[in-house]
Amino acid sequence: MSTSISRDSLMAAFGENPMVLPDGIVHGTRAADWPVVLDALSRAGWPARWNSPGPGPGTPVDPRDFDDPSRHYDSFAVHPAPGVRVNFFWYPGEVVFDIDLRELRDQASVDGVCALMIVLGEATGRTVTLSQEGDEDAVVVSYDPGDSSFRLTSSEG
Repeated sequence: MSTSISRDSLMAAFGENPMVLPDGIVHGTRAADWPVVLDALSRAGWPARWNSPGPGPGTPVDPRDFDDPSRHYDSFAVHPAPGVRVNFFWYPGEVVFDIDLRELRDQASVDGVCALMIVLGEATGRTVTLSQEGDEDAVVVSYDPGDSSFRLTSSEG
């Protein structure tokens, strides 16, 4: 089992001129999975804080916030490694997030993103993917909790 992928391999898989905000999806999840995700992030030591208005940016996310329909489409962030921000978008459907490729400056930052994908996959029992920005079908990396493995797909782009 590999708990990470090399930074060089990941960046090469995104191609020479990728858009910088790849889309992350925890496939097959639904609204009821958000509290599970929030708990898993907290247990991993990554407190979630709202980016969006409402209680105010920087306010800790409370699982009860997901019961408030006015919060739909708001975003919150966690930091799985120093200098790496992962934004989650509270949709009533699948668990979705993005990362910023410009923040993946070293192997430790890539390891943080990989650790986050593992936490999400293990907590939900679902495959987690990162795709080219705006194209969820253009999967670049996936984590499968069934066999605890990462897979890279080279990208033309």
